[in-house]
Amino acid sequence: MSSTDSTKFLDLFNNVDEYKQTICSKVIDVIRTSNRLGFENFEQIMTINSCQEKMNLLSEKILNRIYQLKSHIQSSNWNQFDTDEKLEQLIDINDTLFERIASALDDADGITKTSVSTTVRQVLEKPQLKFKHKINNSTQIPFIPKIRNKPNALTPLPTIIMQMDMEPIDLELLQRHPEVLDHPYFDEIEAFQPDEILLKSVMPQYPKAIEETKCLFVDSLDKLKTMMDHIEIQSELAVDLEHHSYRSYQGFTCLMQISSRTEDFLIDTLILRDELSVLNNVFTNPKIVKVFHGADWDIEWLQKDFGIYIVNMFDTHQAAKELKLPTLSLAYLLKIYCNIDASKQFQLADWRIRPLPNEYLRYAQEDTHYLLYIYDRLRNQLIEKSSDALQSVYKKSKIVCQKQKFG
Repeated sequence: MSSTDSTKFLDLFNNVDEYKQTICSKVIDVIRTSNRLGFENFEQIMTINSCQEKMNLLSEKILNRIYQLKSHIQSSNWNQFDTDEKLEQLIDINDTLFERIASALDDADGITKTSVSTTVRQVLEKPQLKFKHKINNSTQIPFIPKIRNKPNALTPLPTIIMQMDMEPIDLELLQRHPEVLDHPYFDEIEAFQPDEILLKSVMPQYPKAIEETKCLFVDSLDKLKTMMDHIEIQSELAVDLEHHSYRSYQGFTCLMQISSRTEDFLIDTLILRDELSVLNNVFTNPKIVKVFHGADWDIEWLQKDFGIYIVNMFDTHQAAKELKLPTLSLAYLLKIYCNIDASKQFQLADWRIRPLPNEYLRYAQEDTHYLLYIYDRLRNQLIEKSSDALQSVYKKSKIVCQKQKFG
């Protein structure tokens, strides 16, 4: 049945489009409601008997709903799982149910099975199962920095960190060595001051067309070395990440994009996950500007997945905010500065799939390909605005870099 069929859909809706609009509206209401929930004073609130009773009742209802979901998928030993394991099971159940819904809607809309939307469902094996170090979703023990050596250091790493392996540690060790929780590059970020040359106007350099630009897909140690040889001698780089968190707890980074003035690199962070700490040689080098857009989450993902930190960052989101642009999105910057209409099709794409379709690769490359030119334009506008505006963006970018992954 097509979405324009006059036959009633599920006896309640005129067509598939009406059904999807109704469901999406309800989902949005749920998201808005959940976003209004505040847990800052949760423990204090739970000391009030009336609140505790209502929360316990609500918790029971939620658990019943979860159990109803579980009944749709065979899941053995449910009652033997602890809370974290039940969460993982629930994520798997949601994955399966959403895939069934997506497939049914595609069938109803007449979408062929060779489309990108069905390609997403070809992730049969979770890539995280192949990670050398298992993702730790525990909320009981704080996140321990993965870094084990510290290039471009002003202060050394604590000895205890260099001696640790990557496995979870207990709270007793944390009590004896609380310094392991400190931000490894806090001092270096704090000490950074942009060179005078970074505070002067520049002639914006518009990049070559994507089709004319060398782009290397980095999925081996040899290619990683080739990329490192190139980016280590640059004065500025554009960086972005594609992260998988759709129906996942903490998620993980699936792709990293790095662009210089002349070349683009797409890094398979699933394959090279345990090799990418080498990027600290560049990313913590205060002589190389790293240009991000809206880096708040990127900073945490880099720490969590790879033990990577950033010294000397220019966040174009912070620049757009300083300039009071009407919209702060990268899509807006691409449009006004480059006349590029950014595709929204892949914003919720599943970046775990391999091989990545060409459409995905093009979208990912586009995110950083033009970013250094946008940086040039924003930098000049900030200088025109006032003598302090550019410095303000660097200071705000430093604060973002000092964010720390805790849980």
